[in-house]
Amino acid sequence: MLGVSEHRPGSRFLLVAACLGITIGCLKLAAAIVVPFVLACFVAVVTMPAMFSLRRRGVGEAPAIALTILLNALVLGAMIASVSGADPPLVGSASTVTASQRESDVKTALRPRGISSGGPEGSGWRRTCGRMPGAASS
Repeated sequence: MLGVSEHRPGSRFLLVAACLGITIGCLKLAAAIVVPFVLACFVAVVTMPAMFSLRRRGVGEAPAIALTILLNALVLGAMIASVSGADPPLVGSASTVTASQRESDVKTALRPRGISSGGPEGSGWRRTCGRMPGAASS
């Protein structure tokens, strides 16, 4: 019996591509679990040198782990404090934009592309798609 790679030249590539696509799709579905796990592994690897340094200096295992966790908490707290104090540039301006301004911006963006923004009545929608739902028959 012929193996997958001996049967057709491109079959091995298709098999690898299919496996890669399935793996990426599964990782995307499991992102709620995978991302925190990978982040925890990253933080653990980054702070290992601090824990090993404490252990070399004679600090016991449990206190070294506790001090490392405290260091992680302090760094995370400092990061959250620095981010929460910052004022994002769009927060203040987004609340003052009205619906008519947004509609005007959309119409301005669509006009150069040749897209009519007149709505169903002015764009030939009725001729193309038939009667509008809920509209009185004419």
